[in-house]
Amino acid sequence: NMSLSPSLSIVFLPELITELSSSFIFTKSKYDDNTMIISGNNFGYSVNGRIVQDISKNIFYMSIETIKWTKGCVRIIDQTRLPGKLVHINCRDVKTLWKAIRRLSVRGAPALGIAGAFGLFLGVQDYKGADRRKFIRRAQRVSRYLRRSRPTAVNLFNALDEMEAVIQANPGVPVSRLKEALFRKAAAIFEED
Repeated sequence: NMSLSPSLSIVFLPELITELSSSFIFTKSKYDDNTMIISGNNFGYSVNGRIVQDISKNIFYMSIETIKWTKGCVRIIDQTRLPGKLVHINCRDVKTLWKAIRRLSVRGAPALGIAGAFGLFLGVQDYKGADRRKFIRRAQRVSRYLRRSRPTAVNLFNALDEMEAVIQANPGVPVSRLKEALFRKAAAIFEED
C-alpha cells in the first residue's frame, strides 16, 4: 500500500540502521514515529543475516519495540535522535522517564500509554514498607507527576487511570501483591499496544 522507490525498500527496526553493510547504498526517510523506511538498490541484502520477506517482492517489513521493560527499568528509543542516530535511554527512575516523555523522546499514543504504566510501576517498585496507605499515596504521587509530563496525552492518562484502578480493585491486598498486580497490568498494557 506504500508507494516507494522501485528499488528495494525496507521498513525495519531502526537499531538495524547501524548494522547495514557499507556496500548497501540507501537513503533514510521518516515514515511515522515508530517506523523508519530505508530505500536502496541492493536486492540481495538481508537484515541481521536473515531475509525478512521474499526479496522478489522488493519490500521488507519489521516491527520495533520503541519501549520495553528490561532489567528493572524502562528502556526507550530516543525518538528525538532518529533517523540520524539510534540512542536508547534506560529510565531507572521516574524523573528520567518524566523528562523523556516531556522532551518527546517517547512518541506515539500507544508508547505514551506504556510509558505511563511502566512509569507508575517504576515509581513504586522499590517501596519497602508494608503500609498500604503510604504505598497508595506514593502511587498517586507518581501518577500525578507523570501526568504533568505531557498534559494532553490521552493514552498516558488512560494507562495511569487503569493502573490506579488496579489498586482500587484490590482493597485489603498486601503491598507485595499490589506491586505484582501493578506489574501485570503494566505488562498487559504493553501487550495490548
